[in-house]
Amino acid sequence: MALIEEWRGKSPGAQRSFLEKTIESLELGQLYYENKENGEGVARLGECIDLIRERLLDLGGEVGAESGVVL
Repeated sequence: MALIEEWRGKSPGAQRSFLEKTIESLELGQLYYENKENGEGVARLGECIDLIRERLLDLGGEVGAESGVVL
């Protein structure tokens, strides 16, 4: 938990950048699971992406519906 609190002390811009990269990585993971026909894996990563997008909105960004990129 201390690591999370330390991370939240970073500037909003740094947090947004990290979260955007995390979403991109999770989307690649979804593609992998889709290729393996693993619906549970796709859904699990989708839930993670949704949570991260919520955090991006909390940081004042707008999240694109298709890619998760902050506009």
